[in-house]
Amino acid sequence: MLINKLLSEELNQVWSTLPVANAFAGTVSGQCVNLGLYERALFQIIKGVGATGTTLVTVEACSDNAGNNPTAIPFTYRRQSANSVNGSIVQATSAGFTTTAGSNELYDIEVKASDTPDGKPYVRVKCVEQVASAVAGAIMCILGNPRYAGTDLPSAIA
Repeated sequence: MLINKLLSEELNQVWSTLPVANAFAGTVSGQCVNLGLYERALFQIIKGVGATGTTLVTVEACSDNAGNNPTAIPFTYRRQSANSVNGSIVQATSAGFTTTAGSNELYDIEVKASDTPDGKPYVRVKCVEQVASAVAGAIMCILGNPRYAGTDLPSAIA
């Protein structure tokens, strides 16, 4: 590993959903990313203003970047509160978890390529609103450990 290498040369960032005022209304499925090209994906659910809305979060493995043939899979997550205190690491089942009501939270959701079923290398986060109340937010995806080294990281969304 090169000492002077930038973190941005080792991690690929993808907007899974763009920031909006009612980010988790109804059912929202984020952008699929290809874990055939990376070993790990860290989805970050970023919640801003919104005191009472909650959402059920699951991770789906899909056969392509269009989200075809989705299958819910287990994953690991951690909640960070508004005062930047990290919660415990939790192993979620394929049934997922429901976010807490409150503003200014961050959820780190980690998925390993080895956890995806055969023929389904694409993953995405799916959010289903549980308590209907607007919550500002977005979902980012940070991909790490690219399988193919080079000066440019491979696109994970094509």
